[in-house]
Amino acid sequence: MVKLIIPHVLDTANATLYIIQSFIRTLIYIFKGEKLLLTIMTLSLTRIDYMAVGSTSRGTTRLLPTPDPKQQTQRFVVGDHDGILHICGVKKDELQIIFKSLPGPKVNGISLGGVLGTQKDKIFVAVGNSVKGYTRRGKVFLEFDTNLLEPISAMCVLGPDLSACAKDLYHRYHDCRDADAYLVGERVMDVLLLPGEGSAVVAVLACGDCAVRVLHSGRTPTLLRLTTIPTILMPYREADVESKDRILVGTTDGRVGLLTLQRDKTLRVTWLLSNNGAEITSLDTYELQDGVDILVGRQNGVIEVFAFPEEDDTTPVLRFRHNCGESVSTVVGGIVGAVGYPEVLATTYSGRIFGLTTKPPGLLEVDQDIGLMTKLKIEIDQLEQKKNQQKESFDVGTDALAPPILNVNHRMLINKENASYTLSIELETSIDNILLQSDTPVDLLDVESNSAVASLSACDHKSGNYVLATYRCQINTNRLDLRLRTIEGQPGCLQIYVTSQIHAWLSLALPDVPERPHLEDGEGTLIFTSTFVGTMLKCNYKKGNAIFLSENISSIIILRDILTGEATKRKIRLDVFCNIANGSISRVLDLVLPRIEAARAIKEKVKILDALQEWELNTNPEQLCSKYQKLLENESNLRAELVKDPDMLQRLYGTITDLYVDWERARGGQIVTSKTATEKLRPALESRDLTLLLQIFNGNNSAAETPVPQLQQN
Repeated sequence: MVKLIIPHVLDTANATLYIIQSFIRTLIYIFKGEKLLLTIMTLSLTRIDYMAVGSTSRGTTRLLPTPDPKQQTQRFVVGDHDGILHICGVKKDELQIIFKSLPGPKVNGISLGGVLGTQKDKIFVAVGNSVKGYTRRGKVFLEFDTNLLEPISAMCVLGPDLSACAKDLYHRYHDCRDADAYLVGERVMDVLLLPGEGSAVVAVLACGDCAVRVLHSGRTPTLLRLTTIPTILMPYREADVESKDRILVGTTDGRVGLLTLQRDKTLRVTWLLSNNGAEITSLDTYELQDGVDILVGRQNGVIEVFAFPEEDDTTPVLRFRHNCGESVSTVVGGIVGAVGYPEVLATTYSGRIFGLTTKPPGLLEVDQDIGLMTKLKIEIDQLEQKKNQQKESFDVGTDALAPPILNVNHRMLINKENASYTLSIELETSIDNILLQSDTPVDLLDVESNSAVASLSACDHKSGNYVLATYRCQINTNRLDLRLRTIEGQPGCLQIYVTSQIHAWLSLALPDVPERPHLEDGEGTLIFTSTFVGTMLKCNYKKGNAIFLSENISSIIILRDILTGEATKRKIRLDVFCNIANGSISRVLDLVLPRIEAARAIKEKVKILDALQEWELNTNPEQLCSKYQKLLENESNLRAELVKDPDMLQRLYGTITDLYVDWERARGGQIVTSKTATEKLRPALESRDLTLLLQIFNGNNSAAETPVPQLQQN
């Protein structure tokens, strides 16, 4: 029997429709003698705003358990960057603040704990390098100094055990005493404690080198390599019971996966969603409606609900999506606003706390609506008075032009699909303008979700300015995504590391280089794949020696220029030798020429479509030949492909032009400018003649080429 789940999200404006959506219809079909169970599942959630606090970090909102969820709602606890801890609950449709602490240092994380086998109703708050414990009523029962040198970046509590991570250091305490520690050597993104055999504890670490490590019984950690950096670890839970061997993981490229901890303490990927999106910032599992759901919060403000698959060989199905307009700090499932109506409690970076509830929006009585409106008007008046008081107390007497100091949340990630970077900038208040300056050529690309107005200014390259741009944001915009593309071999303002180690130098030219090298027998290895061309770069380095292998000579020349430049700055002697394989040119051309042919074909087809439209021949396609009829049938796809990257053909031409310039430099021949190379290669590029291109690269020398071995990623 095969079970097929079809998600469907309907409009939430009508309460009657909402009730209909909760009905599940099951149809039984017989197909080739096999029973097919077709389940049409619907999920509709309504947003309810609760309160606003200061800016929040990831994992700083938790739901406290309740003895009887059928009779009581759950309290929630949240900590912000002002150091204030709030414990709140909803009673009779009104939000009540049970406890509110005094301001203090920034809250880095919150975990719930308690005696093993009982409800987790104790609150553990990470502040700086210390941990404070609170009861559900706000009474302090623990103040513990971890003696870590750096602030706590990740924390987890399991019974008497508490794990605290700071940068690349993992430390576990048992009853506030040192139990074990491990220097990972890479930034620890998240930590999770699971019960082991007997009183043993298993620690799972999400690390910045695209790995998930498992520590157990003081043995060598087991390691699971991923294709991207894991950011969030969360145990699978059902009915407030957490699994001991099933772990949800979220990554920087927006993937969600399920890991299974096996008996030998190794991890196995059970399934991994292939739909890439913004970075995962929070995960949880909860039964909202008709089975367990996966709750996902993303960096771009999107909150998603997936149906958890009943079989390991199937993947989750999307049931609901909501965009709150700013990055999500935490999502957690529970019963908050009304008894009997599960919901998703979410907290944003700016401190907004709201719920996505299964309660129908039209069930409120008329008198409740009137009372709610009166309460909202009172709250608005109070906020207006508070704003005016803050304006009056703002002292600008010393310098009227001095801007206020604001917390900035920013991320910069590479996009593999279009070989560009996405820079996300977010403030806790509205953004008026953003100024972008670069001392190297940078292409600013359009972002669909970006509503800001961009203004480019003329630049004087001699003064070190290549790009000056201003983004004027719309009202109530506190988050902006910018997309940019750099030019290989033209670095700009770089951060300098106080070390002569070549591993640190690689981060000046290559993305996502681990903070520390992973050495085997004293040698480190890194393998990169070009997101645009598809060629590979293999870096083998050890003390006093480094070897770089690539099919693309441009990659080698760029690295050579950067490394020699850094060596010159530090007055370090660096001997560079370059061996060239003639076959590398044909390898790169074999990758680029088919893409040039495809890009030219799309442009030619769009030109034909434009001509048919101008002559009004597209209105009666049956009068055209079959070739043009097929073009008209595929018109939307062709135009969409061209709009996706209209400069693709010129970028491909530029790749081969740069390849020729770098090829001549590597051979020690005459210096060739980009303009000269473009004029020399134009006839061959327009004809897409591989033989003619190879003759130009080889100087009309038809000697046998030296084969180049293809690099393979392990």
